[in-house]
Amino acid sequence: VQTLMKEAADVFMKNLDAQVSAEGQKWTLQCSDEKRELKIFSAYYPGQSCRRWKVETTLDSDLESAYDASFVPEKRRKWDALVKDIRMLQINDCPPDVGDGLAITTILTNAVMVVSSRSMLDIALQRCQRRGGIVIANVSCPSNFDEMKLDPGSRGTVRAKTLIGSGALIEAIPGRPGKLKYVLVSTIDL
Repeated sequence: VQTLMKEAADVFMKNLDAQVSAEGQKWTLQCSDEKRELKIFSAYYPGQSCRRWKVETTLDSDLESAYDASFVPEKRRKWDALVKDIRMLQINDCPPDVGDGLAITTILTNAVMVVSSRSMLDIALQRCQRRGGIVIANVSCPSNFDEMKLDPGSRGTVRAKTLIGSGALIEAIPGRPGKLKYVLVSTIDL
């Protein structure tokens, strides 16, 4: 698990590049809202049926509140209309060269238009940054890992797959007190 998550974090960090994805594919601006300081990009993902998506925005928040809203299941359920249920199944320590902690999370989504409910079993690696901020890299649990036994999937749902290179970054913006940079990279094969 630690080897996989170290690789997942490295690929996620490459996806933070402003010009190209981890695979060297150009990030193409899909949507922009200057007033909300929001940009949404996508990039071709060679060999996959889905695209990489990257959202960059500015949050009016402190780091702890933004972290809690994004990653604490009880708080995320309150605002994320896509999430039907989210549970933290396991939290583990890991060596400092890998990160600050590993979590196994199960997510069940609501059906949206023509897309039926999906379930995901993800492993997430948290790394606190020296300059302040938090990086969370996540990827679906491989079917041959023992952790898969924690959640074999929900009946009536399709198992979606979070691909390597997904994650989120939250960090303070220098010179802008009370403002955070938030970047989400999502690569999910529905």
